Amino acid sequence: MRLGQSRRLRVTTGCLTCRARRVKCDEKRPVCQNCLKRNRPCRYGNNVSAGRSRGTESRQRRNENGEDDVLQEDMGGENSSQRGQSLNTSRILGPVYEDVHHSSLISNPERGTRSTPSISFQADESFASQRLSPSPPATNLCSILQHANLPGPTHSHDGSSDIRSPLYSALSHRPTPESVDDQHHSILISFRVTDPIQLSPAEVLLLRNYVERVSKWIDSFSHDQPFYLQVPAMALHCPTLLHSCLAVSAKQMTRAPQSSSPMLEHSPIFYYRQALQEMSHFLIEPRYSGSDELLASSIILSTYEILDVAGESFGSHLKGVASLIRSHRINGDETGIRGATYWTWYRHEVWVAFQARRQMFLDEEYWRPKAVDTFEGISIRDIANRVLFLFGQCITYCITSTKRQSTEDWTGAQQRRAKELGDLLEDWKMKLPRSMATCCMEQPSKNMEEYQLPSVWFAYPESAVSHQLYHTSKILLTLHRPSTSDTAHDPFHTRRELEKSRREVFMVANSKIHETWGLISTQCLYIAGLVTDGVLERQRTLELIELCQKTSGRQTICIADQLREFWKVG
Repeated sequence: MRLGQSRRLRVTTGCLTCRARRVKCDEKRPVCQNCLKRNRPCRYGNNVSAGRSRGTESRQRRNENGEDDVLQEDMGGENSSQRGQSLNTSRILGPVYEDVHHSSLISNPERGTRSTPSISFQADESFASQRLSPSPPATNLCSILQHANLPGPTHSHDGSSDIRSPLYSALSHRPTPESVDDQHHSILISFRVTDPIQLSPAEVLLLRNYVERVSKWIDSFSHDQPFYLQVPAMALHCPTLLHSCLAVSAKQMTRAPQSSSPMLEHSPIFYYRQALQEMSHFLIEPRYSGSDELLASSIILSTYEILDVAGESFGSHLKGVASLIRSHRINGDETGIRGATYWTWYRHEVWVAFQARRQMFLDEEYWRPKAVDTFEGISIRDIANRVLFLFGQCITYCITSTKRQSTEDWTGAQQRRAKELGDLLEDWKMKLPRSMATCCMEQPSKNMEEYQLPSVWFAYPESAVSHQLYHTSKILLTLHRPSTSDTAHDPFHTRRELEKSRREVFMVANSKIHETWGLISTQCLYIAGLVTDGVLERQRTLELIELCQKTSGRQTICIADQLREFWKVG
């Protein structure tokens, strides 16, 4: 008996996932213990005779080096000699949808017996195939970015370079409801494909949600909006990028009550792992790792992670994204996907750095905006990015001030740094154009039975969030600045400064910032909540923070609970 046959005999029962992994299954339904522990999709399909036609199964043999050499035979009825010349793109994601929503296969057994379609792309004969052995699924974005061999910058800024290298991707060993054979199928896939990838109806819904909602979040401070204008079209020609878009869109839809659906239950983690597996192969090659597609995929998957808002390992991936940014010398002066990648990472980083009480991975020593005499000719979003950058510096200042001993030299250095940051904030405010000024302040009506709190409305949400960032930065500096002679003579000076900035942050939030800018606005409101004393203000602060989760799906209720605990202790 051959070795491959003996292994197959040991796993002839159990769920399809355990059989594909060649592990013993307890056959518990609806989810077996192995799949439950590892958060894997658990599927049970129809029993198919072990004596299937040899023309429809993939076999393995040992090569001369003792390694498995995967042979792909006729999976979809095509002749194997034609696969490299005329490869079908119309069903690339169809099986993915069928696998994710396996419950429909269980309820309709006839669908589970259809032949598996060929999953492949249009190949260019001038490119040599790279034969990569299937590897275990990447666990998360943090692990693949930190273990990637990030090369030096090789990026082509026009994005026109033809980056196509066929490989045997993670799709090759994804068990499908039809694949009851225990072998892992190897499937030819390219980094870019010529023909647009055809989507299933469910995937069209996911991609549309990405375009109409999630892309706006990523582009919230990018004046050229590449994740809205460029990425959707690019994704239809790049499977890795497409899977990233579908993953974050599916996760957002499952988190937002108004758009959640039982059909999407398994979609986020499936597309997420698929994108990670593909990224793990392409990141190790210089010509791929700096491409717009992989940069966009990394920041989209970062957005996927940031939806959690808090948690034990929350934000662990950001160090890997920072390494990717550093290795390709990406900074905030750039436009397009590269510039948007930097600023989106920076927005994620300031939140995680504050939550984790750590310094930022990339600070002003790596890059800082160029000093200008006036903001004339600079877009509102670029002006907003400048105060966001100062906000990040203030967070670093606060973290360092709490971790060093209070010596005389250290106190003097902290005072000078606080003054420097304060001067930079005032310089930013002084240069603001009229278009970023307050438009309307609404005071509570005396005739209303229920007490209302004031609000401030700006014509542009970028202006509103910038106003919040400015005052939140002042709160952080005031809380951590060493005492000076001015504060010693007036003990209420600090309290007045804090209350003034807190009130401004609250009034802007009370006008209900759009969900696109909700992450930064909620962060500012959370920090302002740390110095909020009024009962009504506290109640409204919690309502606004929790409203962010109800409208966008970001898990902000957990930080509202943090505030509740903080107020109890205080």
